[in-house]
Parts: sequence; structure tokens; C-alpha cells
Amino acid sequence: MKFDNKLIVSDIDGTFFDENMLIADRNIDAVNYFKEHGGLFTFATGRNDRIIEPEIAKLANAPMICCNGAYIFDHEADRRMNEICIAPGPAISIINTVIESFPGVTATITVDRKYYIIGTNEKPDMDTFNLTDEDVLCVPIDEVPTTQWYTVVFNGDAASLDLVQKYINVTGENMYYISRSWPTMLEINNIRATKGNAALELKHMCETRAQNTPFTLYGIGDYENDIELLRESDVSACPENAIESVREIADITVCSNNDGAVAGLIEYIDANA
Repeated sequence: MKFDNKLIVSDIDGTFFDENMLIADRNIDAVNYFKEHGGLFTFATGRNDRIIEPEIAKLANAPMICCNGAYIFDHEADRRMNEICIAPGPAISIINTVIESFPGVTATITVDRKYYIIGTNEKPDMDTFNLTDEDVLCVPIDEVPTTQWYTVVFNGDAASLDLVQKYINVTGENMYYISRSWPTMLEINNIRATKGNAALELKHMCETRAQNTPFTLYGIGDYENDIELLRESDVSACPENAIESVREIADITVCSNNDGAVAGLIEYIDANA
């Protein structure tokens, strides 16, 4: 079929969703068309699998990349693969120093399917992601489990996070991949856990399942944590609302996320198939 051996990996927020966190019908129609003609479609996101809405997960017909590449999640089998975690020991020291040194900066640690918030007792708007009090816990850091640390997100004003990033660069000893998913969110992963590395692993999985048939990887995203995805893709794309550093490396620029950026990519693929 037209889109056999083609794999699209799309960011969610700022790319697949519009600015109101809604999905353009144009995107849904285009993804269904792409899949009906043999293509594989999935997401790469900073979210864990717990907060990916079921209607979003159902659009993917390939495993999803979660926590910025910390693992690959097979929705149908409810199974995580290729887990690349953060070592808690050094990270705990960094988190403690950041919380003590930068007033107003907090940390959220994704552990398994839960979120542990350090430095504040205020929880996010949990209704947005259908979370419960059991999913999000405000606790001292010594009460956080020490296994399956997928990602740490520092939240604060942009200027403070610039300083936090410099501190981690100096003290992290090349252990972390550091990126922004928003001006007020600084994320750290294991240095090997990027959307790009996970997308390559997913591409290899798809090729193996297809009896070693080569696949073309298309990546689309809008922000810093998407840069490695675009770099590792065979064809990279971004919506026109992407930040400048992403637009500079993308092979193609499509319409904004408000106008159905993923549909724009699929139209490009269709025209060049």
C-alpha cells in the first residue's frame, strides 16, 4: 500500500494538540487515512502512559514513546519496553541543592506511573489529566521510591531555570539529557533517554517485525525536547509555531498546530509517496 514501511512519530503538546489542547478533526482524518493505507503512526511525549488519554492512545498503531524517551509503551499489551532510568542517588543531591538554592523552583519526579512533587504542597490541575490524589504526591524527597525514575521536571520562572540548567551542566557529569518542554519547565532524563534514541529503537522494532524491511522515519515536533527526534528522523518536520532552534533543523515546516500540523505532514508524505 501507499504508506507501507513509513513510520510517523509525533509530539503531542504544541504539535498534535492545538493551543487549547484539542485535536483538529483534520489531524484525526489524516492519521486514519495514513493508517488505512499501510502507515504506522505513534506519539513521542514527555508524558507517562498513565496520562495519555485513551482516545489519543487509540490513534497510535505502533508503540508510544513516553517520558521523553525513558521508555517505549505498547498500549495494546500494556507493556513498557527499552526502559532507561535515572540513577536516584546523584539526582537526589541535585534536586536538594536546587530546591534550597532557587526559591520558587520545584521538582516533579516521574516514578513508575506516579508523580512525586518536591518543594511545594500545591498540586497541578489534576482534572486536566484525569489524575487522582494517589497519582500525585507532595512528599519529602526521602519518601520517594528509588526505582524506576523516568524523568525529573523542574518548574519555575524561566530565568531561574536558566541558572538551574547551568548548575546541572556543571555538576551532572554528563549523566543527563537536559531540555525544555516549555519556558517554565526544565526536564532531565538519563543521557541516553531521548525521543530520538527511542524513535530509532522503535524504527528497528518495526523493521524486525516486517522481516527486516527498511522503514522511513518521519518525526514532527515543536520544542527543545523534540530536537533529538528531528535529528534522528529520516525526514523531520515542525509546525510553523515551533521555536526557532527546531525550525532551523527541520527538513520541512508545515502549518501551525492550530491548523492541523500532523495533517500537513501526512499531505507532504502523500504528495511525495
